[in-house]
Amino acid sequence: MTQERYNPATGKLEESVIEYDQYGRQVERTYYTNHGYRNQGKPAEYHSDPHTHTEVVVRVVRAS
Repeated sequence: MTQERYNPATGKLEESVIEYDQYGRQVERTYYTNHGYRNQGKPAEYHSDPHTHTEVVVRVVRAS
């Protein structure tokens, strides 16, 4: 699924592609922007363009 969001910090629409698992949970999102964080001198803030965020899905088992 492709999504666009407005970033008020940059004044631009930012596009991303979202991947879901077979249960409909988001597992990955690839952003086609750096969100305005392009300064490689600040590694904690830097984002490449594109960049990917991976979601960790935790399975919870309840005892019966």
